[in-house]
Amino acid sequence: MSEQLVYVGLFLAVFASLPLILKKVLQKMSSDHSTLFNFSKVVSAVGLGPNQRVVTVEVGPENRRLLLVLGVSAQGIVCLHKFEADSSSHLSNLEHKAQTVQPSGKVL
Repeated sequence: MSEQLVYVGLFLAVFASLPLILKKVLQKMSSDHSTLFNFSKVVSAVGLGPNQRVVTVEVGPENRRLLLVLGVSAQGIVCLHKFEADSSSHLSNLEHKAQTVQPSGKVL
């Protein structure tokens, strides 16, 4: 009878320590993921309609950054365009085109 009580006591001790073990494991996993998320940054987000956005995200390590233009909707996420973040000539071309577009949609 006392041997059964020892087994029940061990079972209860293991069962009671499970939340503490899970908490430690989840904290370790979240700290590992936080270092991964330091490599990404949302540059801009433009709403197109209900549940539709175009989001520009900068991702990658410091020496090799990429800009991703993503279409985000309720159905999913689609990569519309990607280019290197340090390609300033491409960015200046985009800025120039954006400045020369009239409200009527005609390019000067």
